[in-house]
Amino acid sequence: MRRFFLFLLLIVWLAGTATGQTSPFDTIISAGDIKTAKYFGRPFENLPLIYHADTSYQRIYNEITQTLAGCLAVLSIQKLDSSVQNSIYARLEEMAIRFHQEGTPIILLHGFETLNKAEQLNQLPNPYGLTYFGDNICISTNQESEGRSVFNKKTYELVNYKSETTLPIRKKRKRL
Repeated sequence: MRRFFLFLLLIVWLAGTATGQTSPFDTIISAGDIKTAKYFGRPFENLPLIYHADTSYQRIYNEITQTLAGCLAVLSIQKLDSSVQNSIYARLEEMAIRFHQEGTPIILLHGFETLNKAEQLNQLPNPYGLTYFGDNICISTNQESEGRSVFNKKTYELVNYKSETTLPIRKKRKRL
């Protein structure tokens, strides 16, 4: 019953997003970066299927997770079946592959002020052709963080990225 309630809450949240109500992804749009919203909300076809014991859940999961934003939203559910979770990770990897094939490999940044970080990183010379996107959301579930990690790891692999530490993602502080 609790899962059903959480799932219903997710559907209401997604319906609110579609009708213009506020959502965590409004930060992206309110920052004026339509390009970011376009990539997060872009539906993909022919993604790996998500299997669930309940076929009604299976159909809904497969419809919701056609976008990057949808995958991350479903991963924010606390008690998600491991089969669904792994299927969403497979979808995220496939999305990373497709973005790369289209010539726009994407790295997802997460946390406070990541919209500004992404904007700064996108202005720097980048031999890998990476495009950075931030969400300015500070709190996420472990599954959601792992989803971002899976997506980013696949992108790094596709661009033959040698070391994540050479990217200017975070300034290191000198210890006194």
